[in-house]
Amino acid sequence: MGVGLPVEDMSDLRDLLIPVMKAIAVTVGPRCEVVLHDLKASGRLGSTIIWIENGHVTGRYVGGPTTNLGLEALKTGDPDPDRYNYRSKTSDGRELRSSSIYFRNSRGELIGALCVNVDIRTYIHARDALDELIGLEDTASVEIDETFGTDIGSVLDDLVRRGIQRVGIPVTAMTRADKVSVVRFLDEKGVFLVKRAIDRMARALKISRVTAYAYLEEARASAAPTGGSATERA
Repeated sequence: MGVGLPVEDMSDLRDLLIPVMKAIAVTVGPRCEVVLHDLKASGRLGSTIIWIENGHVTGRYVGGPTTNLGLEALKTGDPDPDRYNYRSKTSDGRELRSSSIYFRNSRGELIGALCVNVDIRTYIHARDALDELIGLEDTASVEIDETFGTDIGSVLDDLVRRGIQRVGIPVTAMTRADKVSVVRFLDEKGVFLVKRAIDRMARALKISRVTAYAYLEEARASAAPTGGSATERA
């Protein structure tokens, strides 16, 4: 939501949004997860979920972490980070249809997000059966990589894995430039907004913490400005 609301933090919206979340979850059914995140406190990115309906869909709970999309929204400062009707997947490969909207306070600061995730596996199976009969074409929306971790560590690990896969060679064969490329990708995704993320990344790339900070500095020096204003919390 690009326009700021006349509130300061998610405590001003929580009681208003919870009945709406319950209505969505009950109406759509048990395969519909509805999640409310508090993104205001950057030191709490590992515990942003303040309310959730049908958390069994992704295995998350109150006190669980934001996803990589939440980190990216905070990092980039995108004035309109809302995403509607995109495809994502659970950690065990079930396909979801998702929408995420973000809230800003009266000063324009990103303070929270409301996310809806529908497990469409059963519907896909039904569609496939119908396709065999009548040949329907797939008109699904764009798929977006989103990690629904039960803790922030699993979200970070998945982003690190993706960063390494982008280079396309084993870590042991990577040059300095290759590893800086991985670090740049992770920085763009907001990984280093999370405290001690630098240590997790350093272990994955088999480098020291000091070297990790040097690579991060090099990556930021060579990257074009993203417009983000988030504070480094590595």
